Amino acid sequence: MMDGIVATGTAEGRQAVLALQAALEAGADFSGGLESGAALHADGMPEAALAAFEAVAAREPGNLAAWHAVATLRFQLDRPQ
Repeated sequence: MMDGIVATGTAEGRQAVLALQAALEAGADFSGGLESGAALHADGMPEAALAAFEAVAAREPGNLAAWHAVATLRFQLDRPQ
């Protein structure tokens, strides 16, 4: 399965997602943050996905898709704020 440009559900996809997670934690700026967040979420890393979506929302305050993803994950993680 493909989410953005990261294949999930495969060994290669898992390695790519781990590399992406490390880059996000290091403060990398990705123009495809929504795709990155979706890939992280699909690979079972909701905390990292939330960080990716929050980065997009902070960078693009008018991006409703990013805010929707942030709200959805905060609800799922029982973290309202």
